[in-house]
Amino acid sequence: QSNRLGRVSRDCLADKALVLYFEGKQRDEALLRALQQVYKQFGCEEGLGHFEVVYITAAESAEQFAACFRAMPWLTLPFTHALRREQLRHLFEVDPDDCA
Repeated sequence: QSNRLGRVSRDCLADKALVLYFEGKQRDEALLRALQQVYKQFGCEEGLGHFEVVYITAAESAEQFAACFRAMPWLTLPFTHALRREQLRHLFEVDPDDCA
């Protein structure tokens, strides 16, 4: 899912490296700004970059998720996909208490 494109097919991600951005309970605003700057610098907003960021939320409500994601230029795993978010956290051994 994307703010600028809506639902995104897997074909759009072919030949791109994926950066999974796991949100933690405490957001690191400096890290977020730096990531946004790199994303823009490499042309990812226009689909020209060789990588794509996928935001994995730690929000506990759809409203919290929408407030955070609204300002982000990259893709996300939809809030309604809670099981998939948990599976990814488990697969990559991510603890929301230790994330940015």
